[in-house]
Amino acid sequence: MRLGACTAIFIAFAIEASAQTVTAVPVPYEGFRPRAVLDDAGVLHVVQGVRGHHGDLVYVRREPGSAEFSRPISVTGTTGIVAGFDMAVGAEGRVHVLMRTTPRYSKLMEPDDGKIGFFDLKYMLYARSNDAGDAFEPVRNLAGSTIGFEGVGTILADGAGRVLAFWHGQFVPKFDESSRRIFRALSTDGGRTFGEPEAVHTDVVGACQCCGVAGALGAKDEVVLAFRSSSLNDGGTRTKDSYVLTSEDFGRTFSGTLLEPWELAGCPGSLGAVASGPAGAFVAWRTRATVHLARIGATDRPISSTRKGNARAPTLVFNSKGRFLFVWAVAGGPGSKGAGNLEWQVFDEDGNPVSLRGTLRNGVAAGWGAPAAFAEPDGDFVILYDGAGE
Repeated sequence: MRLGACTAIFIAFAIEASAQTVTAVPVPYEGFRPRAVLDDAGVLHVVQGVRGHHGDLVYVRREPGSAEFSRPISVTGTTGIVAGFDMAVGAEGRVHVLMRTTPRYSKLMEPDDGKIGFFDLKYMLYARSNDAGDAFEPVRNLAGSTIGFEGVGTILADGAGRVLAFWHGQFVPKFDESSRRIFRALSTDGGRTFGEPEAVHTDVVGACQCCGVAGALGAKDEVVLAFRSSSLNDGGTRTKDSYVLTSEDFGRTFSGTLLEPWELAGCPGSLGAVASGPAGAFVAWRTRATVHLARIGATDRPISSTRKGNARAPTLVFNSKGRFLFVWAVAGGPGSKGAGNLEWQVFDEDGNPVSLRGTLRNGVAAGWGAPAAFAEPDGDFVILYDGAGE
């Protein structure tokens, strides 16, 4: 069994003398689909699923200078209720988690509601770590009157105590993706309280119900979201286009830029990635079996497009040197049940690839496993993987 200390499997090749390394390590305690953030104090925060216990979510941390992780603590205090999540770290190292729940949670809360499906789900839960960082406060529902959650939302936090949660939903329990909208809930006191959710103003129509929202904070009040729309075309078939949404007023209004159209789309269930660096923001997205990377403001000219098998789960992270790591999963063939390899490439701050690229075979677990990545204070990159690895 893997314990708290993670042993590096290998280091990708640092050919340039000035290049940082990329190290792949297994998720601590045999975790699943992690999220990881290294805060300004050098503390590594990880929220992850529990392999073999669907719907459980735990938190671990690694102190500066240590190779050991703390023992896992529950994020929700209840088992089997989380279907998807995102996490952020804000002021004073406080951890914020946004969770889409399973129908089981709705049945626990309202046992007389009868049959409950995705169109009926009305819980977008939020939890934050306590002042000591050794437990989580009781979960709260941020959804208000919005319902119909299948895709994962995103949560963002800055160093001034502001916390932003975004998700897409609707008001009527039926399949109506064209009417779905993105909603925003804001806290200005570090997550202690949130205002009622409000629909953001954007020029993009609809939302793919099974797809998520990914986001990042930029300079000042800039917010960037990766998002998939949904609308019916003239022939009655559904179009699900990938967009990047940008806001200059901390998420109240957004303008959308089309990344890539996708006509005759089915149920992609995909999530993009956004990261902001010293020279601007970059976005990664997936259309069919291809993962793309582009600089925001020049999205008509992708920097990288990768199709090898079934590419998915893009991840982006910047380091202190201005470089960024682009990681994606490549699902295996028939019978793999979603397991596959991880691949990555390092880019400089202008989006030029450097000679640092690698592959980890069997780095992604079956059942929609996904990687996380962070950068150490010295600029070295670390990938957390949930597969067997080899």
